[in-house]
Amino acid sequence: AGAAAAASHTGALAGDDTLYDACLRQQGALRVDSLGQMMDVARLFLFDSVPQGPRLAVMSVSGGAGVLIADEAERWELELPALAPQTADALKPVLPSFVKAANPLDLTGNVVQDTASISRALEAVARDPGNDAIVLFVGLMHSIATAFTDAIAQARQRTHRPIVVIWIGAKEESVAVLEQARIPVFRDIPPAVAALGGAVRLNGLRLAALTAPPLPKRGRAPAAATKTAFLAEWDSKKLLRELGIAGIPDGVLVEGELSGGLPASLSYPVVAKLQADDVLHKSDIGGVVLGIADDAQLHAALKHLRGIVRDRGIIAKGVLLESMQRFDHELLLGLRRDGRFGPTLTLGRGGVEVELDPDVVSRLLPLDAPRIREMIEGLRFARLMQGFRGRDAVDLSGLAQQIASLCDAFLARPDLAEIEINPLAVGKGRAWVLDAVVSRFL
Repeated sequence: AGAAAAASHTGALAGDDTLYDACLRQQGALRVDSLGQMMDVARLFLFDSVPQGPRLAVMSVSGGAGVLIADEAERWELELPALAPQTADALKPVLPSFVKAANPLDLTGNVVQDTASISRALEAVARDPGNDAIVLFVGLMHSIATAFTDAIAQARQRTHRPIVVIWIGAKEESVAVLEQARIPVFRDIPPAVAALGGAVRLNGLRLAALTAPPLPKRGRAPAAATKTAFLAEWDSKKLLRELGIAGIPDGVLVEGELSGGLPASLSYPVVAKLQADDVLHKSDIGGVVLGIADDAQLHAALKHLRGIVRDRGIIAKGVLLESMQRFDHELLLGLRRDGRFGPTLTLGRGGVEVELDPDVVSRLLPLDAPRIREMIEGLRFARLMQGFRGRDAVDLSGLAQQIASLCDAFLARPDLAEIEINPLAVGKGRAWVLDAVVSRFL
């Protein structure tokens, strides 16, 4: 049950499975969903049929099949670029007059009467510089199987472009001819496109792994009896300042009754937050009061928070007062030392709804700023930070550099078990820590 509902958002969201994903990705390995998919991807490598990029040229004897392939390709982030003008010109005398040279390319049932058109169309598309592989859907064309296999095999010999065939109900002798020509044959659309998408991703992962900073040798997992202690927000932010982390707002800890009004270092509106080492999610118990606009509201908020302490028997350190600040976006940032994988970084969309619809990505440390930026760009909500619909764009490179500095500070302190910042507020060209929890090994 999620490691007994791990003690922080980061622990709940970055379970072992997520870290296995991160480890495999950073080592240049592709994780697949089935043994069949594993063998399908491997077959493309064995047949020297791996595209060097994501661009597919789709040819089909069925317009509907072309649509299905295009939809499946989009799921795998594969592209179907337009055919080059010279390719369209070369296809005009090959295709029926009612067919437009496009990608996907519908060869139509005309191939039954004109089997030579198969070879001519394949050669024209194979010469197009705008694609990395050709996907040919044959369907149930058993009556002209020999014409298809001959044309495909000849086209493969004349071009270095990979050709992948999808042949519904293909006879074994047809498959044997094509595989002899090092052309992989699939019996349906989803496994064929999944193999292409997986192979392209694997190529990218292997390339990225070659230039990634090496992962340090992982030490032994800490003993099961190793205990940690959480620090309240006030103490956590104090420690982060000691680590040289910028962007932590000034606050005042009120430990008893507040005489007079707001401390001189603050200005309204302010937020009041209950501080206790054993209360990690203050908002869940009403321990955060926002938008306090005057002295009367401030004293009412402090009375409310003291009531929570009394009713729940909480051992409180006081109430943290901070000025309210405007921001554009909220990030979750989690650093922790995992027993198997060592130091890890988790980034995601932050805020109080973080566990309602998790949008997170995890990696193993160390990481440099460019790879942290890639993590940020891999989040679903990254588009909102890139100037979506007129909003101010976030300086993602600067943000990634700030996070990289925090990661380096965490690596230099083996006594720290975990740092969670939620939210890390982002706006107006900077990022700052609105709430934080630090856990230390005892």
